[in-house]
Amino acid sequence: MSDDVKKAQAEVPAGKAKKEAAKDESYVYIGPNRLADGLKCYTVYRSHPKEIVEGAEVKYPNIARLFVPVSELAGAMADVEKTGTPLALAYQEMERSE
Repeated sequence: MSDDVKKAQAEVPAGKAKKEAAKDESYVYIGPNRLADGLKCYTVYRSHPKEIVEGAEVKYPNIARLFVPVSELAGAMADVEKTGTPLALAYQEMERSE
């Protein structure tokens, strides 16, 4: 690495770099399909889809749990399969409310 690159990395505070990385992180919807509400399973969003979540929370109160960062997808899918986990309960709530 060149000295200029090292200096530029040293000047960026660690907290700010993490916030920017979290802001740019992609999210995936892991709930059941609700095409009328614009929700399709495994759809990837470039950032957290706040507008979609806020609009759908009226019908589905726990929908925000079903939007997970892509980096956490494997663990989240395992939690959906485990009985009693918050993700499994949110998924079941979505299935019941058609």
